[in-house]
Amino acid sequence: MYLRRVISYVSPIFRVGVARMFLMTNLITPQSRHYICIPPKVSLRKRKPFSFGSSKYKYYSDQSKSCWKCDSSVELHELFCRGCNSIQKLDPNRNYFDLFGVGQTYNVDLKVLHNSFRNLQRLLHPDLFSNKDEEEKKLSEEHSSLVNKAYSTLTHPVRRGLYMLRLKGIDIEEAPINMSQDFLVDIMERNEEVNDLKDVQKIRQLSHVYKNIMLELMEEVKRAFNEEDLEKVKETVAKMKYFSNLEMKLKDLKQELAIVD
Repeated sequence: MYLRRVISYVSPIFRVGVARMFLMTNLITPQSRHYICIPPKVSLRKRKPFSFGSSKYKYYSDQSKSCWKCDSSVELHELFCRGCNSIQKLDPNRNYFDLFGVGQTYNVDLKVLHNSFRNLQRLLHPDLFSNKDEEEKKLSEEHSSLVNKAYSTLTHPVRRGLYMLRLKGIDIEEAPINMSQDFLVDIMERNEEVNDLKDVQKIRQLSHVYKNIMLELMEEVKRAFNEEDLEKVKETVAKMKYFSNLEMKLKDLKQELAIVD
């Protein structure tokens, strides 16, 4: 930890000398090698001599990329370059769970998710990029848009389920699930009931009913994901879409009639 702190304050050229000295004395550890600036394509494991002919020094890492602005090496999922502090380009392979640093599970910790979201919002605040060039402004806007979309997806029980299925190569919006005729008839009758509602007490009652139905379906989805029963996940998430629409209709009615819970 001390080595890592000291190295971060010295210049890239000096880091090369430090790396060379430590390499010769066997003081480099797997933990510190990611923070020592060395020439490209040189592995500490192979112990090849350093060449100072190139100015494009990179951090050694099996999971790194080059900064688009200064060509320094950046850890794969780092938001900013350690060399020039420029915001990095979006990583197309990064999923929403990784973005917020939470486990890829349906039963995601919403409190941790919210805290990560707020932290990212602060890092991407437009005021921080007002004096940056157009490319960095554009990248910050792209990151901000992605963060908002990811947060909206993971905090919504239906969208979270759909997204997790897509991560497994399944898209039930492009290839809808065939629901039973009895289920579809039941949903049609429920929609007709909600459409005709005017009674305030009935609206409150049904809101409570559908909230509980959604909670039960969420538990089913969580269990199905844990058991890797994707057929059950697909069926249950499809049901959730219908009941979520009913919830939204009731929410609109409550706003229209100024109903306070």
